[in-house]
Amino acid sequence: MARNQPQPEADREEVLECVQQNCPHCNKRMRNKYDNYRTVRTLAGVIRLRLKIRRCYNSGKKKRHTLKAQVVVDQRTGKIICTAYGTGRKHDFHLFKDSQVAFAHSQICLADSGYQGIVKLHSLSCTPSKKPCNTHLPESHRQYNRLLACWRVVAEHTNRRLKIFRILVERYRNRRKRFGLRFNLIAGLLNVRTFSCFLIHARGLIKVIRLLQIECLLA
Repeated sequence: MARNQPQPEADREEVLECVQQNCPHCNKRMRNKYDNYRTVRTLAGVIRLRLKIRRCYNSGKKKRHTLKAQVVVDQRTGKIICTAYGTGRKHDFHLFKDSQVAFAHSQICLADSGYQGIVKLHSLSCTPSKKPCNTHLPESHRQYNRLLACWRVVAEHTNRRLKIFRILVERYRNRRKRFGLRFNLIAGLLNVRTFSCFLIHARGLIKVIRLLQIECLLA
């Protein structure tokens, strides 16, 4: 049956708080997101109920909302050649296979321990040796790992230069669909800086060579 007259106004208002103030997953205090209102008619009168809705913004679920980037660096110049992106829970080797990065047969790929099994895709690939179960890693494998780390220091320096931009270090608060575009822009800026430094060093070497040639001619 339709209502012929408007509902009377509430005589009083009561606030209903959540029984559980902390999140059951991360055990952190939940913040108030919004208030929900309801008007209830009882024998004591009309009451306006305000229910506080709380939400946890720290879910504590690891690798659910994270992003991962893959960088291929030139060993000689330190220039970023190509990039690939994926979710944080995707394995490094799966990201490499999905990116379909192709190396020449004469190129050597120096990868970290997350790319175990890359030798099956590219024969000239080097990854660190892992310690077998219940045994020690041989001394020859340790020396190989140290030598590989010395070779891969160029890639680690590139990662360090990328992390100068705080958007890649701290919590990413922008749209995840445009993460690749922003990462490519940062990589392009680093490539321009690397190329300019390379030109400065090359000009310095040319000047030194010319001075040595002049000294040889005078002698």
